[in-house]
Amino acid sequence: MVQQWRRGIYWVTVAAITGIGFFLSRPSAAQLLPDNSLDAESTIITPNVNIEGRFGDLIEGGAQRGANLFHSFQEFNIGESQRVYFANPVGIETILSRVTGSNLSNILGALGVLGDANLFLINPQGIFFGPNATLDMRASFTASTASSIRFANNVDFSAINPSPPPLLTIGVPIGLQFNGGEGDIVVQAGQISKPNNPFIEVDDAGQLLNSAQIVNSSTSEVTDAISGDLERDEDVDLYQISLKEGQPFTASTVAATNINTQLFLFDSSGLGVAANNDSVGFQSTVPLYQSFIPPRSGIYYLGISSYSNNPLSSQGYIFDAVENPSGSGAGLPLNRWDENPRIPTVRPASGAYTITLNSRQEGLQVQSGRTLALVSNQVRLEGGRLEALGGQIELTGVGGSGIVGLVQQGQEWRLSVPDGLVRADISLTEDALINVSAGGGGSIAIHGRNVDMTSSSLLAGVAPRLGSVGAKAGNIEINTTEAITLAASSVTNDVAIGAIGDAGDLNLATGAFSTINGAGLYARTYGVGNAGNINIEARDAVSFDYSLAVSIIAPSGRGQGGDIRISGDSISVTNIAQLAALTQGDGDAGNVIINARDTVRFDGSDPKVRIASSAFSSVGDNSLFGSTVIGDGGNVQITANSVFLTNRAQLISATNGQGSAGNVIIYAYDTVSFDGGSAAASGVFPAGIGNGGSINITSESLLLNNNAALTVKSIGLGSAGSLTVAADAIQLDNQARINADTVGGGGNIDLRSPLLTLRRDSSITTNASGTATGGNIDIDADFVISAPNENNDIIANAFEGSGGRINLTAQDIFWFDVRTREDLQRLLGTTDPTQLDPRNLPTNDITAFSQTNSAIDTGSVTVQTPDPDPAGGLTVLPTDFADPSQLIAATCPSDKGSSFAVTGRGGLPEDPRQPLVGQVIWQDDRGEVGNQKIEKRGDREMERSNSTAGAIAEAQGWMVDHTGTIVLLAQDPTGQGSAALRNPNCALLKRSL
Repeated sequence: MVQQWRRGIYWVTVAAITGIGFFLSRPSAAQLLPDNSLDAESTIITPNVNIEGRFGDLIEGGAQRGANLFHSFQEFNIGESQRVYFANPVGIETILSRVTGSNLSNILGALGVLGDANLFLINPQGIFFGPNATLDMRASFTASTASSIRFANNVDFSAINPSPPPLLTIGVPIGLQFNGGEGDIVVQAGQISKPNNPFIEVDDAGQLLNSAQIVNSSTSEVTDAISGDLERDEDVDLYQISLKEGQPFTASTVAATNINTQLFLFDSSGLGVAANNDSVGFQSTVPLYQSFIPPRSGIYYLGISSYSNNPLSSQGYIFDAVENPSGSGAGLPLNRWDENPRIPTVRPASGAYTITLNSRQEGLQVQSGRTLALVSNQVRLEGGRLEALGGQIELTGVGGSGIVGLVQQGQEWRLSVPDGLVRADISLTEDALINVSAGGGGSIAIHGRNVDMTSSSLLAGVAPRLGSVGAKAGNIEINTTEAITLAASSVTNDVAIGAIGDAGDLNLATGAFSTINGAGLYARTYGVGNAGNINIEARDAVSFDYSLAVSIIAPSGRGQGGDIRISGDSISVTNIAQLAALTQGDGDAGNVIINARDTVRFDGSDPKVRIASSAFSSVGDNSLFGSTVIGDGGNVQITANSVFLTNRAQLISATNGQGSAGNVIIYAYDTVSFDGGSAAASGVFPAGIGNGGSINITSESLLLNNNAALTVKSIGLGSAGSLTVAADAIQLDNQARINADTVGGGGNIDLRSPLLTLRRDSSITTNASGTATGGNIDIDADFVISAPNENNDIIANAFEGSGGRINLTAQDIFWFDVRTREDLQRLLGTTDPTQLDPRNLPTNDITAFSQTNSAIDTGSVTVQTPDPDPAGGLTVLPTDFADPSQLIAATCPSDKGSSFAVTGRGGLPEDPRQPLVGQVIWQDDRGEVGNQKIEKRGDREMERSNSTAGAIAEAQGWMVDHTGTIVLLAQDPTGQGSAALRNPNCALLKRSL
């Protein structure tokens, strides 16, 4: 409780300081107060100077050292609507300014440079950029709360120990020095304005043009916002608005929206103009990339619908991609919306929404190819907008002492953050936006302890109608020491519609990673160029909950899809979250690759929705015309200790276009479990022209329970893939299925396990429709087990073609019967081929035949189990038994303590008091007759010379050599033979015991 109280005091204090600075530091003119630390080279402020046609304050003077110009201030604030510019003398490439006072800096107006010099502004107390703050400069800008700027030879331009820079020439800055405890940077610049008196939907707005609700007229201004309610999944609201020629227009749903939405803009005739990003996220903006500039004044229509409800003309969908209309129905007016949405949405408690219109300000911007960097303790974008189109934006949170390196690359500055540097948190909230998309090159880098994004966006890539052959966008990099959390936010690197060039990657490295509330990671190609990769590397848990990671080649796109690669300690995909690598245009889809040191878990937890948590790679879409899509699917590959899929979760590779599907591959050191209708599937759909992919699972155990399934399938023009499982135990229980269905061949099943168990209406099936030949089933197991009359079946049937082959090798099979066609006809009492299905019997059956055409049937069932010969290897026992009375020795009467020992011949045991007799070995003791060398067998061949073998003589005695071995002797040197061959002296034996 004390810890929470202290944290509360800290936040109240920060809020109070920020608030005081905000309200008390809003001068009517800019509050710029130079200090005296530069002596005769102090900064000079000239107010009310005509700067490019408007009045502002001009900053001159300062200490010049080579190509660097130094300024020092006691206070540095810019008021609302004020403009402050640094003069840029000839030869100056970098302007460095510090604030040495005890107050943070409030930048509420415009800050600029009259030239091409880079600008550094440091204030260890903190920097606040207000909602109307802007930048006007042609070079790079770095704002920091560092204590000093480091140069070579340990020269510092310090804000806490201010002194003039040395007289010697100073090179470019090489770092920002932090001592710990520095202030924060807060950005509200470009914040979406809160609507005042928004337009309220008085009745259900019309779905078509003639019934659209009017928002404003040509003589009135567009209102701030529109509020309404989508009462059903299929509901659409359409509003009539009047826009003025040349006046930029944007519309965005705000964070309070409770339903997945997408926005559409139409002209006066109903022709599509622009669409939003069509994401699952809660926030939508139209246009997504840049403001719409009306070519003429007049009526336009703004539509809002659920995520899956799309506008159509008489020829089909108007929008198939982001931004511009590109669907088959583009160029024709709107005449209807989806009656049955292709993808159902999750209904919240309320479908209320608010759309803000023309509400976003300019924000902080630098020009193309330049850097905008914010480096401080905490960095907070509270609805702020940062923009460096084609440039570099860097955010770094520093929580301890150390140096953040500066590296100049052309006109850009790159930050180098040491691994051991203690970091601070970075947050983006309230529709914050960072945008670097342009014709190529733009990149975003964020370094912190925790990075939290709520209802915010990062956007990179090649922007609409920009780029060129060979152009490449930069990457989005987020690197944290603890966690990355995305809530209702998006991180996007796209090749936009009409663009040419390759997108960059999304690289996220962290301790823990989580996405919730419709957040999304997107690597997409709508134009001509390759999509980027999505790479997530986490030391701890990775969680996708009601969120997306998508790599897609859109219908208008041409290029190669990117991969989705996720690694972590444990990985969970829940609440209809999806990991998807798709091609719906021209090009190969990427792969989905998951590596977990512990557990991977997929769970689709909402039974009301047909979408389940999944990882999939596909070619085409779900229409009957998917064959226009050209490309191969990627693989879905999981490596983990254990893998669990529950509640209809899915792993899918499929093709509905002109290309082959990828594979589903699982490697698990322990358990792979599918439960509650979950499945792994690979297939060729009706419009597909290509082969299906395979499913390969290697694990300690495979468990399929409660209607779970492994399926390879082809119902298009191509062969089904194969299904292979290698596990120490395979269990199917309660309507679980392993099946392969095909109309074009293929579809084999190969199972290898010491133990295969089928229980309660489970099955292993290959099925061929039409004239196709059924797939084969190969099972190699020690034991195949079921229970009586549970209707568990192993089937390799075909309808019109030949059945497949079942090869079953096992030590033993329990409670299965092999059935022929004739058996089924007799047991089912029908010859109707559609009814000749062993699943109609209560027994456990194995079948492989053609249900309609026995003439061509080559289906077969081969069962191989050990079949020992009961008589093989047995010895005939004697029928005449020894007379026990003849085995009694009279020489050992009881009065002499007699005993009797038997050597063990005839199967009788030896006396336990006798020493065990070793193996009797024959040895030739006749002496050497010729040159002869005998060695142990197996060492090497014996060497022999021509000699005359001696005559074989009967053994006359035996002896024990030094190793305890008994040796037979041809000549008995004692003349007594072996004492063991005579009756023992009982008296001696008694004394020896």
